[in-house]
Amino acid sequence: MLASVIFLDSTPIFWLGMLLLGIFAVQLGWFPVFGAASAVEDSVFSLDALQHLVLPVVTLTLGTLGGVFLTARYAMVSALNEDYIRMAEASGLSDRRILFVHAMPNSLLPVVTVIMLNIGFLFSGAVVVETVFSYPGLGRLMFEGVLARDYPLLQGVFLLLAVGVVVANLAADLLYPALDPRIRRPQAASVSQ
Repeated sequence: MLASVIFLDSTPIFWLGMLLLGIFAVQLGWFPVFGAASAVEDSVFSLDALQHLVLPVVTLTLGTLGGVFLTARYAMVSALNEDYIRMAEASGLSDRRILFVHAMPNSLLPVVTVIMLNIGFLFSGAVVVETVFSYPGLGRLMFEGVLARDYPLLQGVFLLLAVGVVVANLAADLLYPALDPRIRRPQAASVSQ
């Protein structure tokens, strides 16, 4: 399992996309080869549009899944070697309770950090995936803007990407206190004189 996750994490995302495209679109014919919708469809929000979306989403998910899994594994291994876990084991708590109540909450912060950083990567990594699948999106727009040397368009796309990364980091910062009570800010105490 670990070797396959390491292999998945080290696989270039464009190669993974072309592999999925070759197997599931060309060989098996389960999914369309390119685009966001077929020319005969009237509505963008149809079953056809969802079929066009499956392979790019799977590619982006598999491209980031390895790093999240490895971070979660190492965070859990680190948490299980802490003194409070040994104390919980000595107290006679069940392995399930130790794992889910004590170890898992303390290992969630690095995982949330990696997931939120991957959201920023998804904005930039979508350029490659949208190019491989000829999917019209923000990444494809950026690629075409580079080819056309359309600098105002690129500035707008980079602004949207930066806002997306900042919002993802803000969401991570807002999630931290909910996940770990040690991070919660103390309530403002009124000082009476």
